[in-house]
Amino acid sequence: DAPGQIIWSVAENYRFEPALIEGKKLIADIGKMMSVQVIVEGSMNSSNPYFSSSWRRSFTGGFILDMGVHFIAGLRMLVGCEVVSVSAMTSHVDLILPPPDNLSSIL
Repeated sequence: DAPGQIIWSVAENYRFEPALIEGKKLIADIGKMMSVQVIVEGSMNSSNPYFSSSWRRSFTGGFILDMGVHFIAGLRMLVGCEVVSVSAMTSHVDLILPPPDNLSSIL
């Protein structure tokens, strides 16, 4: 949004999803934003094409960290601001995935 300024972006392809781009336009029409709540459920099971990727299993939280960068990028794009603070709780629920596999966070 700032012409001429360089922004370092890693795996932020959600910023280019048509639904999120349209959502940003709709949010801008509503007026001044006071708060945002986003609930995301990303299921990961053996039928998911990303399940078998070895690099996501090679470090603790690989699946969570990979999905997280995409969701944060989408949120940043929607609300037009940077994340300045993060608080989270993790747990291990599905034993076929390496821990942690569940994340609840506030950004």
